Amino acid sequence: MDSTPDNEERLREALLELNTLREREARALRDTNVLLNGLAAITRADSPEAGLRAFLDVMKTEFSCDMVLLARQDDDALRVAHATDPRAQGLVLPDAILAKPRVRRFSDVERVPWWQPGETVLATMTSYLGAPMTLQEGGLGAVICLAAVPDHFSGVDHALLSRLATLASQALANLAFAERNALLAAVIEGMSAGVSIADATDPELPLIYVNPAFLEMTGYESDEVLGSNCRFLNAEPKTSAVRVALRETVASRTAGTFDLRNVRKDGQEFWNRLTLFPIAEGDGPPRLMVATQVDVTAEREAETERDAARKRLIEALSSTAEGFLLLDHYGDVVFANPMFRSFYELPGIAWDDGLRFADLWRRRLEFLGDDPEDALAAARERQNQMFAGSRDREETLPDGRVLMLSAYPTGDGGAVVIASDITRLKVAERVLAQRAVAMDTAKDGIAVTDSDGRFVFMNPSHREMFGFEGEIDVLGRHWAELYDEDQFEAIESRGIPALMRYGVWRGTTVGRHRDGHPVPQEISLTITEDGGIVCVTRDITDRLRGEAERERLTENLQSAQRQEAIGQLAAGVAHDFNNVLAAINGATSLLQLELPPEDKGQVHARRILDASQRASDLVRRLLDLGARKREAGIIDLCDAVREATDFVRSGVGARIEFTVDVPETPVLAEADPTDAMQVLLNLAINARDACPQVGGRLRLALAVAEGERPDDLMVGVLDPEVRYAVMSVTDNGSGIPDDVLARIFDPYFSTKGADGTGLGLAVVATIMQAVHGAIRVETGPGAGTTFEIYWPLTATRGEGDTEAGVDEPVQNALDDLPSLDGCTVLVCDDEEMVGQVIAEMLERAGAEVATCVDPEDALEAIEEDPEAWTLLLTDFNMPGMSGLDLARKAKAVVPTLPVILLSAFTKNIPDKRQFEAILNKPANPQVLISAVGKAISGRGTQGDP
Repeated sequence: MDSTPDNEERLREALLELNTLREREARALRDTNVLLNGLAAITRADSPEAGLRAFLDVMKTEFSCDMVLLARQDDDALRVAHATDPRAQGLVLPDAILAKPRVRRFSDVERVPWWQPGETVLATMTSYLGAPMTLQEGGLGAVICLAAVPDHFSGVDHALLSRLATLASQALANLAFAERNALLAAVIEGMSAGVSIADATDPELPLIYVNPAFLEMTGYESDEVLGSNCRFLNAEPKTSAVRVALRETVASRTAGTFDLRNVRKDGQEFWNRLTLFPIAEGDGPPRLMVATQVDVTAEREAETERDAARKRLIEALSSTAEGFLLLDHYGDVVFANPMFRSFYELPGIAWDDGLRFADLWRRRLEFLGDDPEDALAAARERQNQMFAGSRDREETLPDGRVLMLSAYPTGDGGAVVIASDITRLKVAERVLAQRAVAMDTAKDGIAVTDSDGRFVFMNPSHREMFGFEGEIDVLGRHWAELYDEDQFEAIESRGIPALMRYGVWRGTTVGRHRDGHPVPQEISLTITEDGGIVCVTRDITDRLRGEAERERLTENLQSAQRQEAIGQLAAGVAHDFNNVLAAINGATSLLQLELPPEDKGQVHARRILDASQRASDLVRRLLDLGARKREAGIIDLCDAVREATDFVRSGVGARIEFTVDVPETPVLAEADPTDAMQVLLNLAINARDACPQVGGRLRLALAVAEGERPDDLMVGVLDPEVRYAVMSVTDNGSGIPDDVLARIFDPYFSTKGADGTGLGLAVVATIMQAVHGAIRVETGPGAGTTFEIYWPLTATRGEGDTEAGVDEPVQNALDDLPSLDGCTVLVCDDEEMVGQVIAEMLERAGAEVATCVDPEDALEAIEEDPEAWTLLLTDFNMPGMSGLDLARKAKAVVPTLPVILLSAFTKNIPDKRQFEAILNKPANPQVLISAVGKAISGRGTQGDP
């Protein structure tokens, strides 16, 4: 090689260039390795957060520094977001770091004016290498390397950090994206609404994700729904409008919201608000279909309840006496109730919902004759008044009715109008004015005093009551002058304090007439606003006489009520005692059948039966004593007349000729025997008292009414479709004067003075009105009096309406009685012991017997197996259901079922035709078995009751 100086120079230059190239390659290789290491740390990590930490560790190693920071601008402050030293996390850095958009290197950062680390971990750092970066999600940040020794970083590090800043920005973007995805996933997982995602690229749209709320709402597990189309939840008919619309939306992969019925896994339906929206990538077709589901069952039920409440409100307003009109903020009719329509509707003008009020009112005014322009202006003015809330005002309709109108604005800008018909009130005001004029003619005394107690007004009745001739005689007098000292003190001590406290006082006192005689009076005092007193007084002299008479009558009535109460008490005790007797009698009869005829026990058994028979008779008399409750039944009026005859005959004496005319055939009516007896006795006693002392004649007669019906009845009316019996009571007394005849049926009216109560004929009239009968009176001066009682008749007695009791012949054995083999008898008695005794009696005759103490149980047994029972035997008085009601309901199920009534009180049983036999308690086995056999043998012959 030529070793000339030029060649050597060229050689040196070539070697220098070669070294430079080698250094560049080495730096490039280093940069590439660092970038690859950083990228590998980011991509190979398990999570973006771990990858970012690994990337920072690579930078710390490659730069041999003490700390690496990643900072981002947040809320106008540059804050450390990630650091290799956890102590630096969250520290605020100077904003000057981002002041210049380039890599900056300081060999001794303590000399930099804006670097003020304070007492933080950064205070020990000296060398600084930092590069700004633009974050992919927006905003600015910085990557910073720090070393504790000065002049640690070189120019080579300066260039490398610039390239690593881009990679750091990507790592931060990956972490932010992952955090957002995690947040979104957490939100979706924790949502109360159901979320499901389907694969939109598959025609079947299989579900690829469902959140827990979806599973909780539907009741399914995730493995049961993933991979399936969610149409299995739909409970709507396939042809329903909402399902067709949903199907079209899904097919077109578009968005939509639907309220439809879904079904849970357990089969329970619920309302689901389904919202669909597609998700696509770029401009391509949707890849996913996302759906949210919200259970709106409560909302739909609330809407239903709201609609029902609105309907109830409309119904209530439709039935009220006031007129209601509701307008919206546009002035359109929302609701007008029927009463409002009745006030303002005219031909061709209907207050229908949605119509404009101003138009309707203009048309109404035009119909009534107003000019069109005036009508329009008046309609607008009326609407403005309504929206402003007009005060109450009166309005007179064309037909003369007067309305009170009140208008109120509503919270939503509308208005409500209430129209009340005050026509009657206006009439009342006129009446009150007339009454004010008529005060001077009032029978009651009316007086007014001033606050000092001196009269300023006294009407004529008040002046007359106390003997003053004119108003001039009384004005200015003190009210105390009308009373003696003791009465004045009583009013002052009792009346005035109450008047001052309550504003009113009522009481009785005795005033003093000007001539000195007492004036018993009832007074009412009312205090006025100015402290005066209004006194209304009435002379009660006549009333006190009447009260004394009523007090005497009340004592008589209370005495009668005490007697009735004793009778009811006796009847109640007797009824319960009779059930005990029934058990004793039945058990003794069974015991008698068990013993041989020659056994000494037969004697004791017969004594027990005799004693129970006497006790039963006593009970029956007690029951008759307490039977005062009106209970209608089918009775023979002939028997009632004959029974009354016995009582009347003993009371008329020998001075009166007494005759009775009763038909031989029964005259049947539905009546309470006591009522019939009371009517006859009251009339007969009055007739007896009206007969003359010598030659008196009294006649009782009964007949079936024939021919034309009378039209001069004093009580009741006659039904042309009903037949009547006529009970007549005739006397040959002096007759009844016309002025007395008009009042004979008034309570407490009597012509007998202290010997009469005035209640007899009033009771007769009350009874006849209750049975829908009538009363005719034929009388005249000196011609005597005839009372004709028209009593409604009923059909003839049915074949099953028989009574049997312990009075029938009693046999000593069961040999001659009918066999009840194969018969099933249901016994119902609320006394369990009595039912058991009856059952054993019937079982001895071969019957199969079931007992129950509750009539509801008996009826249920018959309804469950109607063909199982041959006969029903029941008590009458039972809790919850009477024996008669049980018989009716049982025959409604089995019309041919025989029913026997066994009761302690068989009189006055209503509708006895429901029973094939009626037996008195206690019944011995022979009577009971015989009656059961007869009822069963005649089963089906009577027909429906």
